[in-house]
Amino acid sequence: MKNIRILNTTLALIDENSILSKINKSIQKREIINLIYCDFRLLLYLQKNSLTLIEHPHTLIYPDSTGVFLILKLFYRPLSGNFEKLVSTDIHYQLLNLFEREEVKIFVIGYNEKTLKKIVVKLQEEKPRIKMVGSINGYKNISVKKIIETINKNDCDILLIGMGVPKQEIFLNELHEKINIPVRLTVGAFFQFYSGLSSRAPIWIRKLNMEWLFRFFNEPFRLFSRYFIEYPKFVVKVIIDKIKLC
Repeated sequence: MKNIRILNTTLALIDENSILSKINKSIQKREIINLIYCDFRLLLYLQKNSLTLIEHPHTLIYPDSTGVFLILKLFYRPLSGNFEKLVSTDIHYQLLNLFEREEVKIFVIGYNEKTLKKIVVKLQEEKPRIKMVGSINGYKNISVKKIIETINKNDCDILLIGMGVPKQEIFLNELHEKINIPVRLTVGAFFQFYSGLSSRAPIWIRKLNMEWLFRFFNEPFRLFSRYFIEYPKFVVKVIIDKIKLC
């Protein structure tokens, strides 16, 4: 595994199997790991905002999806070498399979009740050996202290936070030193995909690295700014940063 620094954030150039192995080890030994997928929006946020979570020795941050992968190949090719693109959603599906094999207990923090209910029902149907011991809508007016108490009294193995970037990272930053769960993951829109409330692109579109465009056509008003304003801004910031380092 190699590390690479983009803007203010160090990313681990790691493959999917190694991620699964690290998570499995943490489950077996109850060792702490904060697994964070990092898209360009998180990199933009972290350039201006600091989170103690990000520099924590138990935190593993990996580059996610096409936007960051393209930057690696365009501007960091000598360092990134033959690194293959990671897609967090694919990794999260594989992790659910791992969680079922290990019969883990999970706690879920999501961003609306509808999604949480569908997640609970689907896990019971498809992954019955995963024990869902609790869930919280992170956007409800619940104190962080109360959330920590609720999590800790359930003695879980896995915490999944799917609230979108950077809300989920900010949320985990408040929790990570006060909760007794060894494995903590940010999962973004995975809950929407797994619950069936949002659709993923067909495999052939994913293989063309165009899943982002499929999502844009499905939600043009919400995603226009992300892909056509924020991403170009991110590219410009990377270029400026590279020039400064030359």
